[in-house]
Amino acid sequence: MSQNAVSPTLDSPAPNPGGAPAHLSIVSSVDETQFRVSVYQSLDDCAVAWRLFESEAHATAFQHHAWMNSWMHTVGRARGIEPRIALVRNAAGDLVMILPLAIERTFGVPHLIWLAQDEADYHGPLIHPAWNTKTPHEEVGRILSAVAASIPEVKAFALTKTLAKIEGMSNPLTAVKHAPHPSSGHAITLAGEDYETFYAGMRSKSTRKRDRQRRRRLEETGTVEFSTPETQPEQHAMLDAILAQKACWLKQRGIVDPFGSQEVKSFFHQLIDDQSA
Repeated sequence: MSQNAVSPTLDSPAPNPGGAPAHLSIVSSVDETQFRVSVYQSLDDCAVAWRLFESEAHATAFQHHAWMNSWMHTVGRARGIEPRIALVRNAAGDLVMILPLAIERTFGVPHLIWLAQDEADYHGPLIHPAWNTKTPHEEVGRILSAVAASIPEVKAFALTKTLAKIEGMSNPLTAVKHAPHPSSGHAITLAGEDYETFYAGMRSKSTRKRDRQRRRRLEETGTVEFSTPETQPEQHAMLDAILAQKACWLKQRGIVDPFGSQEVKSFFHQLIDDQSA
């Protein structure tokens, strides 16, 4: 089930190590030498560590640097988003977790949210496979407290759509006090030798009959075929068609189109152009 993870409210001043770059705030330790938390204000400054870490970490596509970077250069820039990327290292100095966060202000009150919170379906940290899943919730709370303490203007977290499990691994953040999200995430395993076998096992005979009837009605308007766009121009054209159809469907039902802004459209198109994504 998707979760909302919420951290303690903090009023601690931010440590300011001498000589640290203006864009970087470092908390020397949490609970003596258990963890060290470094918070970056730019995705570029931590890009190398992030990209290397994601190759072995538990995460979804929404936590990959290329996805986040494309979002930040389009939607994030247009909205004036202020990223805060927290890198968590253990006592040996090994990177064990990345928290891609951002500052949001609601009624003038700044708080931390997930970076790209509105445009991504699933959120959470990137977690090293060797993370100790028995880490007590007090320790996780201290890590979040260290993150917040390094950003003095922030008073709380508001982390929505947070996964309880990430690639089968329990999300450490759900160990702290949180509330269930009203919408669950769902996954299904593709079983059977081919799609038709899988489809027949998942849908009743009457449902499959209705689907065939719909297909025939659609064919009355013209040729129906299924294909995968291979070239970038084809991919851009299909994306425009999908967004236009979605906008029409939402308008007919009186629903606000979350994909209607130019920056969101630019973001999806940039994902097509960015081969690293």
